[in-house]
Amino acid sequence: MEEAAKQEYKIACSKGEVDDNDIGNITVIVDGGWSKRSFGHTYNALSGVAVIIGKCTGKLLFLGIKNKFCCICARAESKELPPKEHVCYKNWTQSTSAMEAAILVEGFNSSIQNYKLKYTKFVGDGDSSVFSEIKKKVEYGYEVEKVECTNHCLKNFNKALLKIKNDTKGVSLAIRKLLSKEKIQDLVKTAHNAVYANAFGDLGTLKKDLRNSVDHVFGNHVNCVEYMCDKTGDVSQDITPLLKSTGAVHYVHGALCNLLAKAHLLLDNETTNRAELYMSILARYNMGKRLNLIQRNSYMIRNYLTGLKFNQGAFWYYETWKNAFNRSPGKILQRYMQNKDKERGLKRRNQDNHSRKTKKVCKTLFPHTKEINTDYGPNIAEVFIDDQDLEIEVNHLIERLQMTPENIKNIVDTTKGQYNNKAYVVAKINRLTASNFGAVIKRKESTSCDSLVKSILSEKRFVTAATEYGKINEHVAIKKFEEFTGKSVASAGLYIYQQCAYLGASPDGVINENEIIEVKCLYKVATSGKKLEEAVRKKEVPYLHYDANNKNIQLKRNHQYFYQIQGQLEICEKEICYFVVYSGDQNNLHIETIFRDRKIWTEIMFPKLEKFYRCCLAPEIILNRRSKNLKCRDPPYIIEAQNKKKKT
Repeated sequence: MEEAAKQEYKIACSKGEVDDNDIGNITVIVDGGWSKRSFGHTYNALSGVAVIIGKCTGKLLFLGIKNKFCCICARAESKELPPKEHVCYKNWTQSTSAMEAAILVEGFNSSIQNYKLKYTKFVGDGDSSVFSEIKKKVEYGYEVEKVECTNHCLKNFNKALLKIKNDTKGVSLAIRKLLSKEKIQDLVKTAHNAVYANAFGDLGTLKKDLRNSVDHVFGNHVNCVEYMCDKTGDVSQDITPLLKSTGAVHYVHGALCNLLAKAHLLLDNETTNRAELYMSILARYNMGKRLNLIQRNSYMIRNYLTGLKFNQGAFWYYETWKNAFNRSPGKILQRYMQNKDKERGLKRRNQDNHSRKTKKVCKTLFPHTKEINTDYGPNIAEVFIDDQDLEIEVNHLIERLQMTPENIKNIVDTTKGQYNNKAYVVAKINRLTASNFGAVIKRKESTSCDSLVKSILSEKRFVTAATEYGKINEHVAIKKFEEFTGKSVASAGLYIYQQCAYLGASPDGVINENEIIEVKCLYKVATSGKKLEEAVRKKEVPYLHYDANNKNIQLKRNHQYFYQIQGQLEICEKEICYFVVYSGDQNNLHIETIFRDRKIWTEIMFPKLEKFYRCCLAPEIILNRRSKNLKCRDPPYIIEAQNKKKKT
């Protein structure tokens, strides 16, 4: 490793990449592995390894192993005896998933002292903790930049698309049919071509090509460029309208968002292939992680053997033998090495001949065979994107959501039935709907947007006795309303706000061109047998109050439900909403007429909703930090309000 470091230093000097202290700045490739397979969800291996490889030489610069187990110590502990004198290889007590970051931090911190080198740029495969730990714990961490491995980014894109295709419960059949295996492979391949074509080029062009890859794969070549496509301008097989009408476009662009957010990290078009090569050699020594090698130092020895072979090549044992015994190896070992050399030469010639004879076939990036998922699950890299680029992505998201009046009318008709209709679930994706308007309006500016954003974007719907009661009795309340008023109520779909299509509303029913209905069911009042007026007077109903002057029950004008109704009236372009409260058969139906208030919408509601969507919700849709177990990003105005609150 010292020899490899000297070579890296010479190359850095020849390129002029040396600082004032005569320390070379180099790019390295890093990766980590464990002694047992995780299969994407079981992170409890007792040993782990991480490597740092010089990019220019392709050789190991640092190799670290962590062990959580020692059989001698474990046996002594089980017998409640002190362990006998022994060499203990246990050097780690924290979580398994933290091993890689700790080893790499150790390697980075020793680089200056050992080699007079700084690892100022590294190529990684997407472990979230590594970069942040290096930034925090390495002496020169503020200088370190990260480059994403292109292969891993494309694999994650492929997995996201396959997840959509395989989601039989949440995604409609029409969308899953559009996302065939061939289309998924084409989407990944086109994205790969875009990264390759724009290597060391312009970030804006790369993002433009990545966005256009969706239209390209689905037959719309209007915006294609010649270096990416030979059908520029052709729309004869365009099925993008079908992609939009089914809502598939939201799913595909959702999968593409993570790739777009990392576009600035893909400009170097680097891979961690050298580190993967180390892991593949190690797999041969540890029998594909199928052997228990963590009792003592067996896993460590096999890593050292792998390091020797990796740095010195196939004949590593010749030099090792000579250094250990001060003589050349015997005839048998020499003959074995010669035979192996002949086998490799013959194999190489056969491969060259085969590649010349066979036709050049365009290979798919990912084969049809099912691969074992050995990624780190949700612990993938945090995406760092500057405010200007993020604003551009937010604008693109809003443009994609925009619709014509005809499409909006069609959405209303096709989404009736709401959550019982998959078209409703699809149309609601990436939109802020009226049921959440109140929470947005009433949120203090100094309160982090994290929990609210996560609850809005979460696909989970909590089921309680109260929600089940409301679901069952909503239809009962509507029937009673029809009997009492003589008005007919039709089911409603999703209404989309024409001025800003990222806002939507879905009332409980539509009466006519000017009137809608919103129903609430009081579970506690109904099951307790109380009178509604009694419960309201005792303040047991949080959204209702008793008006002593008019001697009636009213919806509180500062409650979330009031803002929900005003949002529904504005987006549905109605003038009146009948607010209906059902509290069991022992009470009369409470019906309150609420009129549209344009002043509240224009002066209070819309500015806050627009600001929240652009600054809080849309950035999270793009960055998708929640899937990485990271807190949603608070915009500057929230951080400023929090700092101001701390001072007071």
